[in-house]
Amino acid sequence: MSIGVTAWLGDGFADNDFYQWAGQYVNFNCSTWGYDCGDIEGAPNFDPYNVCDGQLPPFNGCTDVTEVLGCTDPTAINYNPQATINDGSCIYNLQVGCTNPAACNYNDLAIIDDGSCEFISCTGCTDPDASNYDPTATVDDGSCIYLQIDGCTDPDALNYDPVATNDDGSCIYNCIWPNVNYDSHCTEGDLDGFYIDVDLTSLGNGAPYTITNSYNNQQQVMTLTGSVIMGPFPNGVPVVVLVTSNTIDCFLTSQPMTEDCSVPGVYGCTDPTALNYNPDATIDDGSCIYIGVEEQEISFFTLYPNPAKDKVVITNNGAAPVAGIRIMDSTGRLVMNEQIVVIEGNSHTLDVSTLAQGNYVIEILTEKNIEHHTVIIQK
Repeated sequence: MSIGVTAWLGDGFADNDFYQWAGQYVNFNCSTWGYDCGDIEGAPNFDPYNVCDGQLPPFNGCTDVTEVLGCTDPTAINYNPQATINDGSCIYNLQVGCTNPAACNYNDLAIIDDGSCEFISCTGCTDPDASNYDPTATVDDGSCIYLQIDGCTDPDALNYDPVATNDDGSCIYNCIWPNVNYDSHCTEGDLDGFYIDVDLTSLGNGAPYTITNSYNNQQQVMTLTGSVIMGPFPNGVPVVVLVTSNTIDCFLTSQPMTEDCSVPGVYGCTDPTALNYNPDATIDDGSCIYIGVEEQEISFFTLYPNPAKDKVVITNNGAAPVAGIRIMDSTGRLVMNEQIVVIEGNSHTLDVSTLAQGNYVIEILTEKNIEHHTVIIQK
């Protein structure tokens, strides 16, 4: 007795017109299908067409010899135009693909393997503790690296580094802002617009900073203490300066600043609290000098030659290597502003060829002191 056949035929004797074959109801008690194969008491025990041995139509000779089992769906990839009875064997494109679960392109719907399995595209380091962990990799290729990467490993910190594996104590939780001074001013001889001098000291834990103005989005990056001049801006136009940290989510915004430089006047420092206050000045030109850092009696820098013509050599005799250089003329007007790096015992040549003949004050600003040197330019 064939268990599969009797299970399909059912356990009832003479189950006339209850089950279907090829979409049509069948009579299990007819000579075409045979009998219940003796699986219940009282059923005939003979099987003239060998149904109990698995011989279903048309193989048992009980049906028209022209009937052919197969896939009758034209959209299937194994469509058989000769088939007259659909035997449920149809296969579709979605069922063809890679059947290997270990492959990168495994298709869980595929029942026929088309030889497309590949094992490369999804390989990588699958260990989250490795420094080169690849979250997209599904097959580990043995490439994991466990190097120590220093940085801030605390997700709550402003400078959290998701790549870091070793906390180096650099985590920052609060913004420590630099001291920022904003000064809008006119420039002697320029009646068309005004300038803004942005001075940064004590950069804090967010350095470097990017300075941007609201008028034309001009940007300048400050990695050291010192000043930048932005402009010119049209007379009377309010301009806001934004100082943004490049390393943490912190920023400072100035008040709107504006000047009208179209009216001639006397240029100079108009702030009575400044060291170089000029009581006769009617237009502030940004040249004011303040005691922002403790003045030192000892000079750490020497300058030569003096008088000079085109160049001034600045020698560091023991100060910090980074310095801001500001040159003011005899009226206190700022005529040059730049930053230099010169280590102890070395010199830096300052180009003053564009300066007119006269007396100038060269201000050298470092982290710990300010020095002023008087230099004569002779042409």
